[in-house]
Amino acid sequence: MVSTSFTKATQLAINLPEAEGEPAPQRASKLELMIAANGTFTLNGKPVSNQPIDLRRALRAEAKDNRDIPITIAADGAAAHRYVVTALDAASALGFHQLTIAAQTPGGSND
Repeated sequence: MVSTSFTKATQLAINLPEAEGEPAPQRASKLELMIAANGTFTLNGKPVSNQPIDLRRALRAEAKDNRDIPITIAADGAAAHRYVVTALDAASALGFHQLTIAAQTPGGSND
């Protein structure tokens, strides 16, 4: 038995209404926490203290009330292990559950 489906693309010409007011604030779609070899942190490109209370405050501010947002932690290979633990602990304490630790593949390219 052979089956197939046919799709016919349809386009509508529409004119959207205009509205005045302030655009809704953009929410981050993901959080990227970078840890440098010397222990300095950046969250989505902005410097953040590596102190647990400050890191939790920054994560809360970036994510708003969205705890389903994924967090990628990328630590330099020479960064002390305690900084990675601090990052994981802060994210866990706030209820984030989609955590990824970035690594390089054996060829040296990032994935």
